[in-house]
Amino acid sequence: MRRAEKITIREVAARAGVSVSTVSRVLSGAESPIPIGEETRQRVLQAAKDLSYRPHPGARLMRSKTYPTLGLVLRGAEEPFLAQLARHIRIAAKASGYETALAYVEADSDPALRISDLMMALRYCDGLLLAGDLPADEEDIRRLRHMGWNIPVVLVCGGVPLLGESASIAADNHAGAWMALDYLASLGHREIAFLGGGCGGALQERQNAYAEFMQQRFGPPRPRDIQPASNSLEGGRQGMAALLALPQPPTAVFASSDQVAIGALQAAFECEVRVPQDVSLIGFDDIPNAAYTPPGLTTIRQPVDALGQQAVELLEGLMRGERCSTEGGRQIRLATQLIIRKSCQAIG
Repeated sequence: MRRAEKITIREVAARAGVSVSTVSRVLSGAESPIPIGEETRQRVLQAAKDLSYRPHPGARLMRSKTYPTLGLVLRGAEEPFLAQLARHIRIAAKASGYETALAYVEADSDPALRISDLMMALRYCDGLLLAGDLPADEEDIRRLRHMGWNIPVVLVCGGVPLLGESASIAADNHAGAWMALDYLASLGHREIAFLGGGCGGALQERQNAYAEFMQQRFGPPRPRDIQPASNSLEGGRQGMAALLALPQPPTAVFASSDQVAIGALQAAFECEVRVPQDVSLIGFDDIPNAAYTPPGLTTIRQPVDALGQQAVELLEGLMRGERCSTEGGRQIRLATQLIIRKSCQAIG
């Protein structure tokens, strides 16, 4: 057998068939809001004995001075909706007796800041929440899959490509997008463009719903009807300017997020196009600023407080040893709500 100091806590967890956090709590004797059964405790102790595992004194000291902690990784630090979501997750976590360790991943970040490295920084967390559509390469995916055996992971409002079997919670993006488009159609709009999109996750789901809706109601959308735009104010501004420059601009625009929609409002102002008199505009998320734009932005509201609360509850269940009920993972989708303000009107 290898020398004892080379045995890691992950090897003990794998042998016992439990999470790293469970091994940590059993061996340290730390209190936990989630009780550990006697059978599990004995299995961990036996695994540690069989492997001649001895905790690193520095790591043991670190764990003894921390509260039970949930890791939260967000896509970007600038997105208003994710900032809202993080606040509600931290409130729910605190109410359940957890601290929250927060980290960010940027799509264009240096490889040293990718998910795989953030996971190492959060290795002492009891569970992990990944929020937003996070960038990841094949190596990141491999590490996340491996981590799934040792630490519970929940995807919140998005996901990581190829990690669809994980537990996840999100708004029902398909139904929400359909609700937005049905509202525009009820106002008499037929020339409806889509502004935004993404390579996967929530934004892509909204674009897919747009294509399905248009196909069923008005025939297949033309390439000109789908305007790609980054999920940012500037992306929305540039994309809307391109739509308004068409020989026959759309009468209505469905933006993939409120951030994109607010950027689109700026483009309309710069092009001297009136919203909603000349073009109707609807967003998705209902971030705080959506109510204060001129005009107020009609949008689809995500239940951000319920998303935060239920994300923590889902993660707690996995930490207690609950298993996903389906082969594809536990998928929770929450209903959205149409918020009508002043950025849409009927065709006159």
